[in-house]
Amino acid sequence: MALNIAIMILMAVLLFTYDATGAAIVIVAFAALFALYLVCRREMINRAGKTLETASHGLWKNVSIFILLTPVECVFLGYIFFWMFGWAQAAKVGKVQFNGAACEILVDGTFQSRMWFSSFLMLWVAFYFNHVKVNVVGATIAAWAFGQKVRVLSLLLSSYVFPSPHISSSYSSSSSE
Repeated sequence: MALNIAIMILMAVLLFTYDATGAAIVIVAFAALFALYLVCRREMINRAGKTLETASHGLWKNVSIFILLTPVECVFLGYIFFWMFGWAQAAKVGKVQFNGAACEILVDGTFQSRMWFSSFLMLWVAFYFNHVKVNVVGATIAAWAFGQKVRVLSLLLSSYVFPSPHISSSYSSSSSE
């Protein structure tokens, strides 16, 4: 948190040196409000940090979760790059017509309208991938917290690839360590 405040102050100093005083004052005000918030909510922030520390300890007890979620993240990143490439190509693709009377070039926008639909699908897929990761990580932490062994692969397959009403069958009720 101190690093964030230091970066904000550094940005403000640079803005002051480039005679952008109005922007620098706004950044200093945000830095002051951020520091005040940190001072007032210190106990809550420390409690959240301890909770995250406990959760990360639980995740390291089941390292296979990282092995299984890494391909999911790679596929999602590949999907993002294809989406960005599609938008970059949207400006290049189309039927170009020259209108000599008005001295303008008209570009047909059918590919661009398809990219808007693709962006809508991108949002849906992004939420889906996010929920896959959140649910698998949450189930792993819950199983660790309650002393159960969880088979991450069966949880991932039964919950998202082959949905079934018997999701609880992917947990083993034997106690761990």
